[in-house]
Amino acid sequence: MFRAVSGAAAFLICLTALYITGCTPMDNGRSPEEYFSLAVSSLAGKEEFQFHGMSGLRLGVSGEFHQQVHFEGKLRSHDQLTVSTVAPAGAEMEAAASAAQTGKSGLTENFYRLRGAWRGGTDAMAGRPGRLNPVSRLEELGKLEKQITLEKAAPRGTRMFRIEVSDRDAKKWMSAELQKEMDDVNRRFRRLAAKQPTPEHSKLNTELNAAWKKANDELVRRLEAAQVRTVYHLTVDRRTLLPQRLSSDTHILYQDQVGGVQEESLVTDTFFRDYK
Repeated sequence: MFRAVSGAAAFLICLTALYITGCTPMDNGRSPEEYFSLAVSSLAGKEEFQFHGMSGLRLGVSGEFHQQVHFEGKLRSHDQLTVSTVAPAGAEMEAAASAAQTGKSGLTENFYRLRGAWRGGTDAMAGRPGRLNPVSRLEELGKLEKQITLEKAAPRGTRMFRIEVSDRDAKKWMSAELQKEMDDVNRRFRRLAAKQPTPEHSKLNTELNAAWKKANDELVRRLEAAQVRTVYHLTVDRRTLLPQRLSSDTHILYQDQVGGVQEESLVTDTFFRDYK
């Protein structure tokens, strides 16, 4: 009899705990990898949502940010994306969010998804759309070798996942993105050169070829010996599995032109809202 009562009491305690914490999809024993896939699918299935955040380059161990870009974006009709940028000097991530939400926009570009790839935009945001598009970031993450773990501390009603990309794929991913940015900048300046008077066109092209080759060779040299570590944190709603926040830190160690070791981190932080 005592055992029966104890068993019933234990069952009631468990039932009460489920009632208090909420019985959600996060409680059914799926692996972190499965939940990540579900979160990506949930986001990809939405017709509309908005986001805002910042992306910045942190140099050395001081933590000082350089080349900050603050942005906001909106997805419409499932496959149409608008991204606007604003870069207040010295702003922290909280200030970036505030600036984006108040509509203080700088450059604005429109992109569209065609056969799974994002296209469009102009030279003004060359190289940046992938970094500022959280949908494409999550889709690309899904293709990489990675380790996903559940973090113990997360805001109430959410779950946070730590996603560490393998060093090999982190380096390949970053190298491909930097090469794309180099190519985008090269095309941009060539189009500008083409608008110059004919006598100057050939001279400008020669100078551009030399400058681009020097810069590209230096990029390749640095990347060959670079060490890259990329970690993402994805915070999702426990009930809907929709992302609330996506942050990343890509840490890079490389040799400069005189053989010294340099350290950089590319940090991005994105907040999601207004799902429809």
